[in-house]
Amino acid sequence: MSIKSKIDGIRLIWRFDNRWQLMAWRLFFPHEPINIYRLGDVQFMSNCSAGDANGARAVIATPMYR
Repeated sequence: MSIKSKIDGIRLIWRFDNRWQLMAWRLFFPHEPINIYRLGDVQFMSNCSAGDANGARAVIATPMYR
């Protein structure tokens, strides 16, 4: 994984309400496949081992589908 992709991932995580929890979780438990993201009233669980984690984050955190 390149530095650019890691920085892009941090930028996406930073948009969520539970950003500190997500950052700590990724730092201390990097191989844990399940993450829970919160943005306002929306909460969703993402399974990183399924290969859809980046897409799900991008759909919620970016204007991709607005």
